[in-house]
Amino acid sequence: MQTEDGASFLYGLVKRARKYWLGVTTITQDVSDFMRSDYGQPIINNSS
Repeated sequence: MQTEDGASFLYGLVKRARKYWLGVTTITQDVSDFMRSDYGQPIINNSS
């Protein structure tokens, strides 16, 4: 989540995975890493 491009890629991956009934598990030591990005909350909401 250090770059906007990385966050956008992860968001697209999570959205596509749900379309095919796949789950994505995200792991971080600090949730604020995700929350700093505009994509953070949608990624968390769509993760398994």
